[in-house]
Amino acid sequence: SLFVGSVKMCIRDSYTDMLFFSSVADVADLMDMEESLKTKAEHEKMTGIIERKMKESGLEVYTLSSDSCALCGKCAFPKAQCRHPDQMHPCIESHGIVVTNLAEKLNMDYYMGEHLLLWFSMIFFRQA
Repeated sequence: SLFVGSVKMCIRDSYTDMLFFSSVADVADLMDMEESLKTKAEHEKMTGIIERKMKESGLEVYTLSSDSCALCGKCAFPKAQCRHPDQMHPCIESHGIVVTNLAEKLNMDYYMGEHLLLWFSMIFFRQA
């Protein structure tokens, strides 16, 4: 991907483990994109907390999350570098990882009905 680089460049082959998790948000209408996207903030907050705890325990991490990064009102890229690289979580699928396939392989729920939305994150980690 132009924005995040190739899978091999981003993840490298040196991460030994990966944590893949999801959160569930209740929405009135799954097809209402505005309502659905508003629920992403809580998932990103949870992802940041887990990422921080892993770093505090001495792990080096590389974090991916659902959908595109939405930290800034207007992204600086491609005119400038990311303003918050320490907080930015690229989209899982921008790295060539198909979330639905991975969720199925790991026997995780992907669809839970028309009023529940699942957000996913993936944290690659290794000893620092």
